[in-house]
Amino acid sequence: MQLLENGSVTSPRGFRAAGVAAGIKKSGAPDVALIVSDEPCACAAVFTQNLVQAAPIQVCKEHIAARGDRMRAVVINSGNANAVTGDEGVRNAQAMAQAAAQALGIGGDEVLVMSTGVIGVQLPMEKVSTGIRNAASALSVDGGHAAARAIMTTDTRPKEIAVQPPISNLQPPITIGRMCKGAGM
Repeated sequence: MQLLENGSVTSPRGFRAAGVAAGIKKSGAPDVALIVSDEPCACAAVFTQNLVQAAPIQVCKEHIAARGDRMRAVVINSGNANAVTGDEGVRNAQAMAQAAAQALGIGGDEVLVMSTGVIGVQLPMEKVSTGIRNAASALSVDGGHAAARAIMTTDTRPKEIAVQPPISNLQPPITIGRMCKGAGM
């Protein structure tokens, strides 16, 4: 496995990303990330089995059921988990998907939604919507690092990597990029 130096979620061809500050976090740190594939791409998801599922999980399940495994974008906010927020939280998660879709010119069900942060507080949707529009304007093939920073909550550093697995005779080689977060890690 070849590790790509300075790799990110946008290391594979056809992906762009951005991370911006929308004012969700009191610190002013980046708090909205957007990752976009130029073409519909395969996705996979694993969801909690807990009976209590945050609004973004509910919306992602609906979108995957509607579209199968072909998605175009992921929009993520940090600083607010949009969990234990009831029907309003679900409407807010749906609005996040629609705001991203509108900014990107794609279908709302082609967008997955994620939120991380404080539980039990409604999203400040005006800030989130502005952040999504600003992130869409800032998308770039070099934006993976900014997106990884924008999803941090209590993380001590961004977590991202890109690799090229040793699959013989493939030219150009396959590149896998990822980012993740973990509280206090």
